[in-house]
Amino acid sequence: MKQQKKPIAPPPKKPVNKKALAVAVSALLLVSIIVGVLVWALTPRPIDYLKSDLSKYIKLSEGDYKGYTLNIPLDEANDASVERKIMQLRYLKRTQKNNGSGVINLGLPIGLGDSVKIYYRGYTLDENGKEVDIDGAINFFEGSAYSLGIGSLNAAFPVGMEEALIGKIPSSYPIFTKKTPGGIVEEGDVVYISYKAMYPDGTSREVKTERVDLSRTDLDSIYGIGFAGKIVGLRIGETEKNPISLPYDGKEAVYFDLNVDYATNCESASLTVSGRFPASYDDPALRGKTAYFDIYFKDVVAYDVPEYNEAFITDVLKISSEELDKFEGDTVVEKHRAMLLSAEREEIEESNRTLKIEAVQSHFLEKVKIKKLPKLEIEELYREYYVQLQTEYMNGYNAYVYPSLNAFAEAYLGLNKGESWQDYLTERAKDVILSDIIFFYIIRKEGIVPTAEEYQRVYDEAVEMHLDYALNNDINKPELDKITDPDEKAKKIAEIKAEMMEYYGEEYFERMAYYEFALDTVVAFATFA
Repeated sequence: MKQQKKPIAPPPKKPVNKKALAVAVSALLLVSIIVGVLVWALTPRPIDYLKSDLSKYIKLSEGDYKGYTLNIPLDEANDASVERKIMQLRYLKRTQKNNGSGVINLGLPIGLGDSVKIYYRGYTLDENGKEVDIDGAINFFEGSAYSLGIGSLNAAFPVGMEEALIGKIPSSYPIFTKKTPGGIVEEGDVVYISYKAMYPDGTSREVKTERVDLSRTDLDSIYGIGFAGKIVGLRIGETEKNPISLPYDGKEAVYFDLNVDYATNCESASLTVSGRFPASYDDPALRGKTAYFDIYFKDVVAYDVPEYNEAFITDVLKISSEELDKFEGDTVVEKHRAMLLSAEREEIEESNRTLKIEAVQSHFLEKVKIKKLPKLEIEELYREYYVQLQTEYMNGYNAYVYPSLNAFAEAYLGLNKGESWQDYLTERAKDVILSDIIFFYIIRKEGIVPTAEEYQRVYDEAVEMHLDYALNNDINKPELDKITDPDEKAKKIAEIKAEMMEYYGEEYFERMAYYEFALDTVVAFATFA
């Protein structure tokens, strides 16, 4: 059950956001987790980080990198996480009911293994209890419902949401009802509106598809007196050409080009379930947060799942007694649970390590005082990023889809219209160089530098780890498995290693050796609450 460690990939062709970049640099050692986020420049650069005077670039006091406390959410492996894993294992071995038809009456309870077609809206609550929509967590506007497997542990949804649906009877809740374009907005509807607004203080804004529940009693304080009454009676999909003026803070707010994009009349009676996003969730803003999802059912496809017992473990999962005997327990089931718990702990420990490194790196970037940054290094790293971007533009069909590199860069880097990708890449390079300087500044100041023997050991381990991953990836492993002659296989492995070393370059592994040796010590200077 032990997962194969994955080495870090070379610099990604698509840069991630600046915060993630800085995190990735300090997380260089997390070879079992961070794949494809390495932003390290692999070509030699002028600064010798082990000999140059790094204090001329930054000021970082001992109290800024040692003996401080960070509050971050962390996950833990426990009986509940083991139960979820068992649920997923049973789900993966499900079989459809009724000779393949499987669609059940909505009056029956949902069971483990079923595929539930749903419409949903996800949100969190702020400190005042106000609903804050989760970006992208709504599928009301799509043509079809989302098919969610109960037990799949779908990573897009919070932990606990699938379990919360088990036993629910879909017919007990309103079927999702979308009002058709041209229909009339009625009292109590939920509308999604777009508009331009001018406020009494001279500020203005343009809004796209904002959710407004017309049954709320506080709309006057948000939009102006009589706002709901102005929306009721409008036609869905048609733009109100006349400006709408409403009393607001003793003056007037004016709304232009107000359009009801979409409307429903069922949202006030949905099934609402909650769950917690894991600490390792992709979106940092949602990590560890409780989220709520309003659910509307369309239909359910029923499946049978096997029972979790000794036969399932040995006959279905094909786990041998030799594997099970490595774990404590009086029965096969107890040993298998211990195996799952061990695997969960290993995975979560690695995940928590990533989170700690991210938090430490963010802390350093907040505390450091920059005196200056090496211009030559920034320019050189910028050129590398530019070449990556240009190569991606010219490869495949991108050059045909986008009329220019500028247009491609905006879309590819996720920038706003008109935002300079050149500035983005420059800032990205600065963050990476700064993270580099901070790390080597600390390990030199604290004497956390490997001896020649220690350096060679961690260097060799880094090379071997990368080679192990290269030999077992989807490209090389099938080819190696076909080779039966030992000498021929050894020759092929040597070729793969030579290609790997040429691709990554010597400096890559040199840098990895220092991070491998010192990173955990640097992180341990912090206390995590």
